[in-house]
Amino acid sequence: MKKLTSNSLALVACTFVSQPLFGALTVYEGFEYTSGEGLSTQNGGVGFAGGEAWNVGTATGASVGSLTVASDSLSYGALQTTGGAAMGVRSGSSVAMFRDFGSTIGGSGSNVWMSFLIDVEGNTAGFSLYNGGSEATFSGGINSGYSHRLYSGGGDPMSSAISNSPAAAIAPGAHLMVAQFDMSGGTPTFNLWVDPDVASLGTGAAPVGGTFSSVTSGTQNFSFDSIRIGMFSSDQTMVLDELRIGESWADVSPIPEPSTVLLVGLAGVGLARRKRV
Repeated sequence: MKKLTSNSLALVACTFVSQPLFGALTVYEGFEYTSGEGLSTQNGGVGFAGGEAWNVGTATGASVGSLTVASDSLSYGALQTTGGAAMGVRSGSSVAMFRDFGSTIGGSGSNVWMSFLIDVEGNTAGFSLYNGGSEATFSGGINSGYSHRLYSGGGDPMSSAISNSPAAAIAPGAHLMVAQFDMSGGTPTFNLWVDPDVASLGTGAAPVGGTFSSVTSGTQNFSFDSIRIGMFSSDQTMVLDELRIGESWADVSPIPEPSTVLLVGLAGVGLARRKRV
């Protein structure tokens, strides 16, 4: 029987690491760009309209501000991450940047999940989902807490708002926000978790632990065609990372497979031994 050499272990480990570790995602943006560059020139990720970069769009009074690429990624337990994050500083006009999805997400009978990491100082900063040019949802820092706002009706934002109670007080450090837009049961239901237990990442039908809130809306169809990063309070800073949209909780909370972690460890041991020879 042949033995695995250090070179073989490294090759096998690299093969496993190169496999997709981000779940079956509809949209993914890990902000893995060159540190210090402006976000307005970046067009990576998965599930966006072909070739389109983040852009200021047509938001009234909005600007790209100082949204740049941070050198380090936010982290949360064993959640799979890539390098980089989106970092914003607002001291003057509102900051807003948009990006279209490659196709419309959600609608009748759908069950859409979204997760992202956020670290914000100040109110009213985070992600908005849009439908036909109207803001349909907002997730992030709202009224001194991490929460979510649903809109309905027409206009931008849609004319009336239904807000979750603040799900968790804003505090320094990375927080994981998880949203479920459920149309599968007929009545549109929005569920929000903030900072679920790290042990529930990648497992089960829904997050466990953390702070939970839920609202229903008879007028929302949870259909989205674009996303916005926004900062709307004076003198605030924000870091956003690891945006995921998928069809299940497991899709939007991937962790490395145990076999991958083991192989990477074995490869490291093998390479270390080789260096000592």
